[in-house]
Amino acid sequence: MTEFQGARALLNRLAHADREVVFVVGSALTMSARGVSGVPGVWHMTERVVAAVRERLGPVEAATLKRRIDAAGGRAYQVAFEFLNANCGPEASNAVIRGAVLEAHASPPDVRTAAALGALEEKPEGWHLPPAVKALGWILAHGGEYFRAPVLTTNFDPLIEVAIRAAGGEARGVSQLDDAALSKGWGTARDVIHIHGHWLDDTWHAPDDLKRDRPLLKRSLAWLFEGRIVVVLAYGGWEDMIMASLAAVVADAGAKSQLLWGFYADEPGESSITQALGPLGPRATFYAGIDVHDALLRLRAKINGEHEQIGRTRLCNDLLGALDGTAPVEIVGEPFMKRSRLLVWLEQQARLMGRRVVRVNAGRLAHNTPAALLEAIAEKDGREEEMRRALTRASAVPDDRAAAKALPLLDGLLILVDDADKLAAEGNGFSGHFFDELRARIQDPACALQWVSVSQQPLVSLFRGQGWTSSFLSDAVQHVAGALDRGEARRALAARFGEAVAARGLALAGTIPRLVYEVCESEFGDGAAVLDRLADWGRPMLERWWSDRSAEEHGVLRMACKGVPEEELNEVQRSLSLELQGRGLLLEMDDSFAMNGSLWETHVQAQE
Repeated sequence: MTEFQGARALLNRLAHADREVVFVVGSALTMSARGVSGVPGVWHMTERVVAAVRERLGPVEAATLKRRIDAAGGRAYQVAFEFLNANCGPEASNAVIRGAVLEAHASPPDVRTAAALGALEEKPEGWHLPPAVKALGWILAHGGEYFRAPVLTTNFDPLIEVAIRAAGGEARGVSQLDDAALSKGWGTARDVIHIHGHWLDDTWHAPDDLKRDRPLLKRSLAWLFEGRIVVVLAYGGWEDMIMASLAAVVADAGAKSQLLWGFYADEPGESSITQALGPLGPRATFYAGIDVHDALLRLRAKINGEHEQIGRTRLCNDLLGALDGTAPVEIVGEPFMKRSRLLVWLEQQARLMGRRVVRVNAGRLAHNTPAALLEAIAEKDGREEEMRRALTRASAVPDDRAAAKALPLLDGLLILVDDADKLAAEGNGFSGHFFDELRARIQDPACALQWVSVSQQPLVSLFRGQGWTSSFLSDAVQHVAGALDRGEARRALAARFGEAVAARGLALAGTIPRLVYEVCESEFGDGAAVLDRLADWGRPMLERWWSDRSAEEHGVLRMACKGVPEEELNEVQRSLSLELQGRGLLLEMDDSFAMNGSLWETHVQAQE
């Protein structure tokens, strides 16, 4: 029985490839996805064929074709094009293909000659690039020595070539309908081999054409696959030259190819594909649940050195390391610095590590007493009734000491508390005794208990205002969620929009997480337009930061706007500057402090 691996394993395999990778991709790669218009899928193509028949031959013939399509099941696409070709000729089929491909262009030209369309595909501007093909274009342009081999595709459209050019690379589309060998050398341009034809030439759709014997090409493809990693994505395994060449690899014990086949279905089951390629044994690995748009975006990020939390590689590594410690952990920082996003990520990683983890938001609790906090945690862990009984054993209204006695029910948990500032409000009933008991259990390896909280200020300073402290609060390991790593942020922006937009984005947003992430997450829209509206979008954040600052901090921020040299700052001003720099609101330069991005600087300059 075939075993299927997951997307994580596929990404690890490709990100750490030790030999050249040959991508084999099908129609889902360039179809519309995530709000980006692409090339129509199979069903829409059959509708286009019916419309073409109606226009050329009238409604009777169109109705005849529609009945045949409805009865064809999985062969509807082939039946549609067989009818169109038989009744209207190959140029009619080519016209349908060209019209469909142009749906992926914002301003298709009126002139549809091969020369005019060829000039169009040389210019990336105006083409819509769905996530998968855009990511693949970047990988082929910038992925390095193992991602320079030709790409095989059953698609007719030029979007792979366009994506490579959009990423700053060179590409050459090759229509490979003839029985001819592939070039055995490749240079700076990435060859994209259209095995079923290209939109500027003839295209094949009928099974007899696809299965036509092409011995020279078959041997050439087998050579291309030999000794390389062959990655098959968004391709259904037609009875065509690709499958024939893969079968030849299976038959050749000395080929030493590695085949990685990604299935979209979560549970693909046995198929003609797994049966035909199974004899490769450990050299064939099948992967389930592979959404090509998600997979290639994640692969691009890995190759580009992006952390899942962009710009926070070091911080995330520190947080993971702190989970094995015997001290509570605090993530502190300004609102809008994507602190909660870190907590969600930490929860995901902990679950992958096999940890029992519970995440609660103190700001959403009806009451912020110790008992209410423990009940919320226990509810997420499926032990609410047990916790309620433990809390009310001595009194119907449990206090902090009752809560402290119930703490053993949390043993074995990683507790993640968001918006923990709310716990420190006057009258909530927290005490040093409760936190000391919690600290003791965290220190005891047998309890396997850990605490990570997110707050604007360290809890020790918040509770100190109530006149008490505890070892739990004073010994907590603090990590500041501040500015992003500038190099990581620049690479992420450049991969999505190019160097020009990346430079402008960093100038405006600085390395402020919320602003940088907003730009990154808008990559399938108009990058320049996103930057134009960034000031309005980010204004509530900037207003909050300014209103939270003291008069002394206001003075320091104004001095940073003016570029006052560091040597002219007094001891208090320098201390405040370092604090603001740690929180991501200032950048430390060679001899002064500067504002983190022109949007924040402009906002401060506008304050009276």
